[in-house]
Amino acid sequence: MTRNRLAGIVKSLMNIEPPTSIHLAGSRRFGLGRWFCFFIAPLSAGILAGCGSPNQANIQLRKDKQQLEQTVEQLQRQHDADAASLAVYEKANASTTKPVLSQAELSRLFTVHGITLGRLTGSYDSEGSNNDSGLKVYVETIDDDGDTIKAAGAFRIEAVDLAGKDPVRIGEWNFTVQDARSSFYNHVSLYTYVLHCPWQTKPVHDELTVRVTFTDELTKREFTAQRVAKINLPKPATQP
Repeated sequence: MTRNRLAGIVKSLMNIEPPTSIHLAGSRRFGLGRWFCFFIAPLSAGILAGCGSPNQANIQLRKDKQQLEQTVEQLQRQHDADAASLAVYEKANASTTKPVLSQAELSRLFTVHGITLGRLTGSYDSEGSNNDSGLKVYVETIDDDGDTIKAAGAFRIEAVDLAGKDPVRIGEWNFTVQDARSSFYNHVSLYTYVLHCPWQTKPVHDELTVRVTFTDELTKREFTAQRVAKINLPKPATQP
């Protein structure tokens, strides 16, 4: 029964002309106010209370939607990994270098299937002054289940300012496998690479587009991700 129909029933009940009083055997007479309190109000509350119960069909629909989104994300990660593997094999076939592991062997390992950039990615101040020193990038390497894993590899980070009329390249930073190893951070809720990139060109806008490329040392596959990072620009000096 719909809410509108229930509201109509309640309205009809409210329009009933009550008797001036009701005489119950062995009791006092009930006036108009008590007629409403003892009969109409409880009935209305009971009817409307049923309207707030959750719709089981909607609950199941939300669960199905969530499951479908998770499946799509997993398939996308698998697609990215397959595309990266294909690029590696095409490069190997064009040269005399052969892959260290076959595809069947790789499928049995926990390997990188993608990377994500953390929401903490942004500028940092290494000197405790009012002028940020560079860009700090948080990168997580994830497996085919979407879980974060620690994987050996190299990083290339590019930052571009797209807020102006023309794009301005802020810098490019490269981290070797050993550089990345020393930049891994594992503490409480953080399990990520934290890569510090000193300014090569100081930005003039408070947003930068950051693009990261990770080359997996084991599989030689490349993965990329990008996001917009917020930058703390120096505050103008106040006049004395």
